[in-house]
Amino acid sequence: MKKQLKNIKTLALVLSPAIIYVIIQFVSQYLFFVGINIYETFNNSGENKFMEIAERSICILNRNIMIPTIIAAIITYLVLVRKNKSISLKKMLKKLNHKDYLLLIIIGMATILTGNIFTDLITGNNQQIVETSMSMSRMPLELIGTATFIPAIEEIVFRGLIYENMKKKFKIQYALFGSAVAFGIFHFDLRQCLNAMVLGIVSVVIYETFGNLKASIIVHSSANVTSLILNYICSVNGSVKELIFSDLGQIIIMGASTMTLVLLIARTVKIKGVTGIIKLFN
Repeated sequence: MKKQLKNIKTLALVLSPAIIYVIIQFVSQYLFFVGINIYETFNNSGENKFMEIAERSICILNRNIMIPTIIAAIITYLVLVRKNKSISLKKMLKKLNHKDYLLLIIIGMATILTGNIFTDLITGNNQQIVETSMSMSRMPLELIGTATFIPAIEEIVFRGLIYENMKKKFKIQYALFGSAVAFGIFHFDLRQCLNAMVLGIVSVVIYETFGNLKASIIVHSSANVTSLILNYICSVNGSVKELIFSDLGQIIIMGASTMTLVLLIARTVKIKGVTGIIKLFN
């Protein structure tokens, strides 16, 4: 019993950065909603329709969810990283070979597209690419958030903190899959969860291969931007979505993903050698 309690306590401590991040996100979104609600209430002082104002506030929050999300990312960085002497971002964010940037971007694109296909097979739902109407006026903010703030803070939290702490406590394989599962659960949605788990596994492999958090941030950023752009394109052109989820589209995606995997393995062998790869999964 004591051993079980100790393991639970250890796991809770390891996952605490993600728990803190979730709490900060919730509080940030709630305060943003309250601010919108207060503004709407005063702006419509002649109306006595609490539910209508609340519903309107929720709609505004959903359309502008990236604002509190970016704020939460900044606050999380200040709380978890800024004054944490045990974290050295300089070591985590070392320089990359310029030739690797393109490879990492392609890996991110392949990961999100392959993740969509696997999620489709598991859930039996070909609506993985969410049909949302997004105006061009919102696109710049969405791009800034998904390409920079979100991947940076999530890689720091889930790879730089959680994975590194898990690696100290458990075998590297458990740390790899455990951090990926935690990353998936963090998204609170079955479809996003499965996709995020695939991205989480790939991000850890990239992080270990390059020994650099910047590499996994680039992959994560590429995956996010690819997903965002596809969401927008599919919302204005349904034929694109049909093409992606057609048999031909899936064959092309899987073929491209296989080629990307071969390139990654070749690069990993060059960086770490065959023994380095075996060590990663042994």
